[in-house]
Amino acid sequence: GRLATEVVESGGLASEQEREEADRECHARQRAAFRNRHGVRPDHHWANVGVDADGFIEDLVPVGAEPEEGEEAPKPEVSPLAAAVRDYLERNP
Repeated sequence: GRLATEVVESGGLASEQEREEADRECHARQRAAFRNRHGVRPDHHWANVGVDADGFIEDLVPVGAEPEEGEEAPKPEVSPLAAAVRDYLERNP
């Protein structure tokens, strides 16, 4: 015999024509939003402050903890192993 298959649309979606119209409307909204993207100002956010601000935590320091000009920042207390590794790396760059 013959092998017959039947394609049945799911009832959750509209007809093909209605789906196509909905897709066109969605694409038109996305296209309009992209074209108007320069008219929207970004919200103020603490990560956008300053020239070199990237928002990463390693750039943050406590207020008043910054060293004066010409001073070197104090090295934090570390384990003996970390101190040995740091000394080795400073001697052998």
